[in-house]
Amino acid sequence: MPVFHSVEGGLLLVTVDGDFTAAEVVRVGGKALESPDLVLPAFVLLDLSGAAVPASAGTAALEPIASFFAGPRAPTARLAVLAAPDIAAAIVGAAADSGLESRAFQMKSEARDWLAGY
Repeated sequence: MPVFHSVEGGLLLVTVDGDFTAAEVVRVGGKALESPDLVLPAFVLLDLSGAAVPASAGTAALEPIASFFAGPRAPTARLAVLAAPDIAAAIVGAAADSGLESRAFQMKSEARDWLAGY
C-alpha cells in the first residue's frame, strides 16, 4: 500500500499515493506516532492529494482515519487534511465531531503554516 510517513520540522506528514485502505493509514499513522523525532501531541498533515478514493467507497469509509487521529491512541494536537473537498470534509467533520481541531486545505504550504502557527 502506498502510505508513507515522515517527520519534517516537527510536523508528522502521512502521505497517501494511489489506492489505500483506512486500515493502512491507521497502521502507518500509529507507527509514525512512535517516532522519537516527533514531539507529542503531534501536529499532523494528512496528505491525500495523490490518493485514489473510489466513489463506491463513500465518505463513511474514511471515518476510521478521523477516529484514529482524534482518539486516545493517537496523541494529536491538530490535524490538517490535504485532499479533494468532499474527502477532506468527511475526515475533518468526523475529527471535529470527536473534539480534534482539524481543517481542510488545498495547498500544502497553507496546511503547514496553519499547523506551525499554533
